[in-house]
Formats: sequence, structure tokens, C-alpha cells
Amino acid sequence: MGVLTFRLEDDVKTRLDEVVNQLGLNQSQVLRDAVLARLEELEEMAVLMERVKAKRGKRPINELWKELGLADKVR
Repeated sequence: MGVLTFRLEDDVKTRLDEVVNQLGLNQSQVLRDAVLARLEELEEMAVLMERVKAKRGKRPINELWKELGLADKVR
């Protein structure tokens, strides 16, 4: 298992300390869970971005306006 060191603002660290103590949780486990949850979100976002990039192609501007529902509003 690797070790990661990072900085938190003092108020965030205080809040974290208080809540893990109050609930009797393991601070390292709470942080691991938080990082994993955010990492999964970011990985999903990266996959979606790749799909968008793959589908993105050049097309006439009037098709884009039509797709966006703006064809009648832009002249």
C-alpha cells in the first residue's frame, strides 16, 4: 500500500478530526473512501469525455443550430 501526503486547510482538518472522533471512525479509512469515491467519479468523467471527443466531428453550422434547437432563432 502506498502512502500519500497532502495538505488541508486548518478548518477542514479540524472538522475532520472532530467528526471522526465523534463517530469513532478511522481517519485513514474515511480519507481512503473519500478519495476512492472521487476517483471513480473522475474516471467516469474521463470515459464520457473520450466518448464526446470520439463523436465530435465537423459538420455544417446549421445542423448544430438545429440540434441545439436554435435554428429558428438565429438568422
